[in-house]
Order: sequence, then C-alpha cells, then structure tokens
Amino acid sequence: MCRPALWKIEICFCTVMVLSFSSSFATLSVSARQSADAPAGVRACNAQETDAGGGKKPVNRKKGKGQTETNMGEACVEVHSASLDVQEQLQAFVRKQKWRAGEEEIGESFWSFSMALSKEELLDYATPDPANERVEWRSGKAVVLVKTADLRDGYARTIVTAHFEGFGEPQDTFAMKRESWTLRSNGKLEATLTSALEAHNRAHH
Repeated sequence: MCRPALWKIEICFCTVMVLSFSSSFATLSVSARQSADAPAGVRACNAQETDAGGGKKPVNRKKGKGQTETNMGEACVEVHSASLDVQEQLQAFVRKQKWRAGEEEIGESFWSFSMALSKEELLDYATPDPANERVEWRSGKAVVLVKTADLRDGYARTIVTAHFEGFGEPQDTFAMKRESWTLRSNGKLEATLTSALEAHNRAHH
C-alpha cells in the first residue's frame, strides 16, 4: 500500500532536483556573461559620450547617405584613466621607442611632438599622392597630435592624429622644383600609439 506513495515522493524529489540544477546553471551562466561583459578599462570611442565639461565630442564624420567614417590618419580610444595619466603613459611609450622625436609641446588636454623619418619609415606610415609617385624620397617628418578629454564616467578619450611631410627630388625634369610634399597618413603610426595605450590599460584592470 505504501509503494505508490513512495513512488510519487521519488518523482517529486527528482523534479525538485532537476529544477534546482537548472536554476543554478542559469545563475552561473548569467554570472559568466556578466564577468565577460565587465569593463576591461578600454572601449571604443562613443560619439554620444560627453566630457567632464558637459560638451559632446563627436569622433565620426558622416560620409554619403547614412554612412560614417573615421578620419584616415586619426585613431580614437577611451580608457578608464585620467587624461593627464594617458598623456604620461604615451610619453613613456614614445621614450622607449627608437624614434627621433622632438619639438614637444604639452598642455592640459594635448601633447604634440615631431618625428624625423627615414625614407622607409615615411613610406611605411604615409601614402604619397598619385601625382607625386615620380619623386625620389630621401626622408620625411611626422607631426603627431594627441588630444585627451576626461569623460563623465571616469574614462578619458584620446584622439591621435599625424601629419606627414616628405623630402626628395622630382624625377620629372619638367616638374616644378620643390623639396617637400604633404603625404596622406595610412593610420599605422596613430594605431601604434592607441594600441600601446590599450595594452597598458588592459594590463592594469
């Protein structure tokens, strides 16, 4: 007479165990997702985020119908750090490189410097205009500008831009005599700086 009752109790017990396991698994899954989504101290630039002064700092420019595009030769990243600390981190990185840097200017929200470039470095960081392909390049110069801004949520936005000037001799004998040309950045130098900033801040979060 007792067996049917015991059978029902066992079924109920098993059902409770399954539900309890499912609930625990769901809790662990949510916890794992939250850990994966936790900020690592680095994020992409948010055009809608406001700086500590209340102004918006858009980083994308519209092109065509509904398309957005970041300026070629401009790199942007946001890290969980103060803007002055960001400048110090980048300055320390540049000092460790074998770059011929100089002509520094430092302000509360910016840092600029120039770099003397070999022919190989110039063509690695910049792209000559098609009209200037027939130039025998000798050397070049880069002027790098780092702009930083503290945001309201504890992050700092960093925008790096670089402008390049190349020196050489035109191979076309009928071309106008000149010794320098403006070259278009390919974004490599700017990305080198922002990548170093990202790596430093990920390592410390």
